[in-house]
Amino acid sequence: MRRSKEMTNAEIADLFREVAAVYTIRGVEAFRTQAYLSAAVSIEQFPTPLKEMWQAGQLEEVPGIGEKFCKYLDELFRTGRIKHFDKVLATEPAGMYPLLEVPGIGPKTAVKLATLFHLNDPKTAVQKIARAAQKGEIEKVSGFSKISQQKILRAIEQFLQPKEHRLLLSEAEQISEDVLSYLRQSPATLDAEALGSLRRRAPTIGDIDIAVKTKDPEAVQQHILKFPRLQKLISSGSKMVIFVHSTGWQVDIKTQTPDRWGSMLQHYTGSKLHNIHLRTYANSMGLSLSENGIKKGKKTAKYTDEASFYRALGLSYIPPELREDHGEIEAARKDRIPDLVELKDIKGDLHVHTNLPFPTSHDLGVSSIEELLRQAQELKYEFIGFSDHNPKQELSASERLRVVRERNELIDREVEKFHQKNPGHLPLVYKGLEVDILPSGKLALEDEALELLDYAIVSIHSQFHPRAEDGESVREHNTQRILAALAHPKAKIFGHPTARKLPHREEIECDWDEVFRFAAAHHKYLEINASPDRLDLPSPLVQQALTFGVRFVIDTDAHSVNGLTLMRYGVWTARKGWAAQKDIANAHPEMTWD
Repeated sequence: MRRSKEMTNAEIADLFREVAAVYTIRGVEAFRTQAYLSAAVSIEQFPTPLKEMWQAGQLEEVPGIGEKFCKYLDELFRTGRIKHFDKVLATEPAGMYPLLEVPGIGPKTAVKLATLFHLNDPKTAVQKIARAAQKGEIEKVSGFSKISQQKILRAIEQFLQPKEHRLLLSEAEQISEDVLSYLRQSPATLDAEALGSLRRRAPTIGDIDIAVKTKDPEAVQQHILKFPRLQKLISSGSKMVIFVHSTGWQVDIKTQTPDRWGSMLQHYTGSKLHNIHLRTYANSMGLSLSENGIKKGKKTAKYTDEASFYRALGLSYIPPELREDHGEIEAARKDRIPDLVELKDIKGDLHVHTNLPFPTSHDLGVSSIEELLRQAQELKYEFIGFSDHNPKQELSASERLRVVRERNELIDREVEKFHQKNPGHLPLVYKGLEVDILPSGKLALEDEALELLDYAIVSIHSQFHPRAEDGESVREHNTQRILAALAHPKAKIFGHPTARKLPHREEIECDWDEVFRFAAAHHKYLEINASPDRLDLPSPLVQQALTFGVRFVIDTDAHSVNGLTLMRYGVWTARKGWAAQKDIANAHPEMTWD
């Protein structure tokens, strides 16, 4: 099957996952399957397009991509196909692969459905299974039940819901930084900033808008027209240039003179609700606001920076992340804008997955302890917590205990080996695990094994919308499930609390006030997960949790060395939720667990 030579990292990662799915179905050795899954994670998280790494002869620098995978990628970029992948994928029905994109449908379920319902056309496979579920045809097949049929239908319906076409924050940042770095190469560019929801660090982005401060807008315009990744020019003038980036996304670039730079930034950063409230407030003082400045009567005052713009209104500076009309204007009037947490405040990462060879319930990491420790040193971390997934449930309790013991011993050996090779300051290493919260609220690991850990991150990874029993609502069930898990003495951190996955999986239903009240009273940390497709706890809930006195940890949930560098997304989410350094446990040199 011929594929595009211009595949994105995400598309290449999906290709590796499809091969891994076939290997899972065939029962191929676990280490081979895991190699493809690990490569997929590494490719997806890698900040530079793989095509560019290939062109520079640097593919081997991508973690988790060994010599064999480098050869496959070389073949893909040269010919538009990988013969080995085509051969593997051709062994299963073509309609299986789209089903893998539906959250909750794994390889074995996908191939069974694709085979039984003759799904040979990938374009119609998902819709055909949805219709089969609606007609009650799936529950008639051996191995399926009415309950599993309902779960499949619900997952597909959610997957197929029309969604506003938006980019993840990380994706939008990558495009905007590409444009910004080019703009800053021009001597005519005095400053350049992203605008709108991207500057406010929203979790998903609809538009990419950029502002340029310049005294020579024509020179900036001519510079933009030479941008190598300008795919299509839509309009061009000295005040604005609009074009389509090579990724297919539209970019709007506005220019402004230095004397009006502050008011322009404020106006186009938004949000709409923030600006409406601000205009109403200004009108009460006989003032009117625009991108050109603050007008009183016939005279318009100009502002070179945003701080002076807000100061002219009697307000302290409001960071862009807070401009959502969530009380920030009232706080600024009273000079009560919090001193928000910054990336430089972070002293460690407690949610890091390694490639230690143990039978875990979910995906392994890509990178070794040595690689992760080296990255932690480069980040100047005081501590790091290795928190792989708990041993899989198919093992007996005694086997799970043995796995945890052996893992602890191996971590100790690897850390000692690293210390001998790298004398000097070594981050303190914590031994944790990410442990599943079962539907009952119990943890997927026995107490004897949990006692061997420094801490457990407890997380929901399945049955996000369980069946209600005895009149209990899903909201009530999830609330009690979470509280029961957090009651365990070793449950120190509640991982990615809402379990959302952007853009497809919504937040679970829960009484968050009850959870926040319990967490604050029992000294449990809520995680702000920095993975770009999670950003969980979401910022509105961070702000809500703070009113209960909850404290947080910001973690990357890294599955590779590259993942450790994504901390900024969690920090931005915390800032957007009004969190200060004092609210973040790992923004201090030492962790306290009680």
